Amino acid sequence: MNKLFKILGLKPRLSREAIEAYLNRLPDVIQVDWVRNDDFIVGEVKAGEHTFMTQGKDAQDFIDMVNDGVVMINKIPKNYREIILKTYIPSFDIQKLIQT
Repeated sequence: MNKLFKILGLKPRLSREAIEAYLNRLPDVIQVDWVRNDDFIVGEVKAGEHTFMTQGKDAQDFIDMVNDGVVMINKIPKNYREIILKTYIPSFDIQKLIQT
């Protein structure tokens, strides 16, 4: 069935129950410690019981990588990631600090 959706360029219908279940997998708190390392921002992410490292070229890329890592480590299927992706949204002040 997934091959047919790919061939026709269609997206499968998303289940409300599955969305809720996947949202419940995500941690309530995401802690990010980061440093600027030459041209990159490198950080350690603690998301619930999971810890991982990531990096980005700028603040937005770094935030996107944190979000990608959180949904991947919590085994969110690809077709649900677009809906659930924004799990880590730092405050404006923190975003300014990361950027500089």
